[in-house]
Amino acid sequence: MSHFYRRIFFWFLVAIFIVATLFISLYAAGYQVNLSWPLKPKELLQKTGALFVDTKPRGATIILIDKNRQTLLGQKIVKQNKTKTPAKIYRLLPGEYEVRFELDGYWPFVKEIWINPNEATYLENIELFLKGAPLKIRSTSLQSLHLSADGRQLLLDQDQAVLDLNNNDATSSLSYAEALKTLGSSFTPLKNPSVKLSANFSNNNQIIYATDFEIYYLDIKNNNRLLLTRYSQAINGLIWASKNYLIFSTAKEINALDLKQGEITNLLTMNKIGQPILNSAGDTLYFTAQSGGESGLYKLNLK
Repeated sequence: MSHFYRRIFFWFLVAIFIVATLFISLYAAGYQVNLSWPLKPKELLQKTGALFVDTKPRGATIILIDKNRQTLLGQKIVKQNKTKTPAKIYRLLPGEYEVRFELDGYWPFVKEIWINPNEATYLENIELFLKGAPLKIRSTSLQSLHLSADGRQLLLDQDQAVLDLNNNDATSSLSYAEALKTLGSSFTPLKNPSVKLSANFSNNNQIIYATDFEIYYLDIKNNNRLLLTRYSQAINGLIWASKNYLIFSTAKEINALDLKQGEITNLLTMNKIGQPILNSAGDTLYFTAQSGGESGLYKLNLK
């Protein structure tokens, strides 16, 4: 090789070294080249963001759909993270994404998020609910249900029957009259004609309540009110299940509302559903419902 070609080769290697060093430095600083279609010169080099996720239970598959960019064939860019929740996903280009959590035997959870440059977005304590059919305990008509203060007995008003929840839902040794004495006082903190349902979580200062189609959170102590969701069907049942989510029912559905993310998961749809009751462990719903012309008492496992 002549001296001329050696010099060309030398400067070629120097150029590669400089370019590679530049890209490595930018990558380490959190920048990424945006090569998605169509190319936008002003967005060719962008500062990236991060996404921190966790679910209950853990081990869910993470699927990210980039809603701002697409491939040359016009397809949305889908990234299925090889790791399971919990996970920390770095170097995401800024913009709108759809994140989906999938776990065998559970309802998927879908949320639209926005990734900002040089910031972390958090999706933590996401509750995943069991995906299963309700179990019919006994044939009966639609009616009101009550849970005893100790959470051991389920009372059926119209049947005047009592079930022992700690004994495979068998008939309790307590009579209906005896079980009535174990009921705690009903919680009715709001005297407003527009309020249809209300419930408190840990004290009377934090309340959720529902009108026909809306659910609100009310902090009485600080006089703060927040609209949690609007729904297309009239709400007939409301349970504050935990700090992370609540359960509400309509005439045909039972749904779970994530209080932090605002997303609704449909748990069940039937012909007609009465107000559900959540057991003291927070993992099983009891309700009367009608399906296929027959009505009965059902239970649905959530976790």
